[in-house]
Amino acid sequence: MHNNLEERGNEPEKVPSWRTRFWAVVKYEFLWNIRKKKFLGMFAIAFALATLSLVLPIILSNVVGQPISQNPDYVVKTE
Repeated sequence: MHNNLEERGNEPEKVPSWRTRFWAVVKYEFLWNIRKKKFLGMFAIAFALATLSLVLPIILSNVVGQPISQNPDYVVKTE
C-alpha cells in the first residue's frame, strides 16, 4: 500500500483556495436546486393535466351549449 507522502516526496498536501471551495458549494447547490425544481415541476404538470382532463370537457360543453354525454367509466359522480 502506497502512502501519499512517499509518492510526493514528503510534500505537504495542497489545500484548495477558498474560491475553489466556494465555487464547489455553489455548483452543488445549483445542481441540487435544478433537480428539486424538475421534481416539483413534474408534480405541477401532472396536477395541471389531471385538472384539465376533469374540467375541460365541462367548460367546452358549456361554451358550445351541448350537454355532456353520460360516461359510465367516469370517476367523479354528482348525485
